[in-house]
Amino acid sequence: MHAGSSYAPIPGEAAPPALARTLLRILDTLEAQLPEVRRGRDPEALHALRIAVRQTRALAGQFKTQFDPARIAAGREAFDALGDVTGPVRDLDVSLQRWSGYERQFPTVEPAAWAPLRDELARERRAGRRALLRHIRSLNFQASMAEWRAYLTSVEAGASGPPIEGVVSRRIRKLYRRLILQGREALKSGHCDT
Repeated sequence: MHAGSSYAPIPGEAAPPALARTLLRILDTLEAQLPEVRRGRDPEALHALRIAVRQTRALAGQFKTQFDPARIAAGREAFDALGDVTGPVRDLDVSLQRWSGYERQFPTVEPAAWAPLRDELARERRAGRRALLRHIRSLNFQASMAEWRAYLTSVEAGASGPPIEGVVSRRIRKLYRRLILQGREALKSGHCDT
């Protein structure tokens, strides 16, 4: 687990180390889920892992200019692959957890009529879990996570850059302007109720 300083950025702190520290905390969360994901008993562990994957992709993507482009590209590839292999299993977990609710929506259908579909979903989930386990046990995955951690740790330890407040403020302003422009375009094209 990451034993760095406070989670929150320090006012005036350079953006790269502040962002790296946040990404390291997310990586800690992801890696903490792996033992339970391997066991497969708690679907919420996989859900938490997927949230960490999405957070990593979003944060690294929004602030990629603060990092080495080659490292961000490698990280993106690793987290995309992890997202791809975990998505189907999570979707099937949710479907199977909600199965009795689906059956209740169609009370006139005999429960035995549902069995083939439920069995097929369970088979797909088992196949998806096998693929997921192969992926997270692979040397490639383990090396990717170790390289990502090593890179972020080196950035946190001393990378310089503009203050975090300015970087985040500029990003918020850019996204706000984009949202306003999209809203105006939607109003002009009639795709938005007024």
